[in-house]
Amino acid sequence: MRYENRTGRKPIAKARVIRALRALQSQAIPATLQTILQREPGLAKSSAMLALAQLPSEANLQVRSLPGSSTVRQYILATAAQHHGITLDPDTVRYGARAENTLLIILSDYEKENR
Repeated sequence: MRYENRTGRKPIAKARVIRALRALQSQAIPATLQTILQREPGLAKSSAMLALAQLPSEANLQVRSLPGSSTVRQYILATAAQHHGITLDPDTVRYGARAENTLLIILSDYEKENR
């Protein structure tokens, strides 16, 4: 997915999800829909759910059940997958990192414009 020419709500929501995932994973907090929404209070639940549905194919986001729960999903960035015991090939990690960084640049530009 090429984000460079995309603007609007969907890429911004995806970028906010990525930002929340990076923050949560750096603090070793399991990234669930609830913790993502707590981290990004301005993000609508529907937008977060749509982003979480699309990011596995666009940024190699890894999804698994939260240990000890069969219904709660945990979301793991491709760049942090190895820390969670998930082995990905280097190209998959590189592609995920590129998508993550591109989305965060879009978010940074969006936030600068809307100050």
